[in-house]
Amino acid sequence: MDIVAIVIIVLVVVVLAWLIFTRGREREHARAIQRDKLDSQAGGHREMAEAHAASVQELEPEVDRHRTAAAEHARQADELEERIERERRHAQFHEERASETEHEREHI
Repeated sequence: MDIVAIVIIVLVVVVLAWLIFTRGREREHARAIQRDKLDSQAGGHREMAEAHAASVQELEPEVDRHRTAAAEHARQADELEERIERERRHAQFHEERASETEHEREHI
């Protein structure tokens, strides 16, 4: 009976060793799949980063052109506001002169 017990213990140990080995291979396989998946994702992110970097390089000169145009438009707007103010003063002056002239005419 001692030999049977030893054989059973040896078989149990062998089965446990085989199960542990099999589980280890499954885990390693799962890790390999996960590494491949993460490599693929990292590659996709690198491609997107390169695409966005290319967009940045294309857009930077456009920003400069728009800023230059905006500065020019702001300068033109300031000039137009000054002209509007001059035109208002002129209109007010001539309106006052017209009233004075009409008033003078009535007294003749």
